Amino acid sequence: MNVKDQAVKIQETFNLGPESIPVIEEMIKNGSDKDDSIEIRNLAMLVKKLVHSMKKQPGHNERLAKEAMDYLDSKNLIGSPLR
Repeated sequence: MNVKDQAVKIQETFNLGPESIPVIEEMIKNGSDKDDSIEIRNLAMLVKKLVHSMKKQPGHNERLAKEAMDYLDSKNLIGSPLR
């Protein structure tokens, strides 16, 4: 699967707007750099915070929240609760 296809799949999975595709492509291209590890962990923590905040809202999208957390878990990005 090429970078464009990966970006579209992520965009569709997380129900993001089409303007997110170039950003996702750039993240995929740069994702193999070891220096990005801290940024990836920080983004993972931000996703966790967004999911937590989203769950507090009435009528939230439980499927999307579960998919986001399952993805982080599958990539071992959940991290420590003490962070």
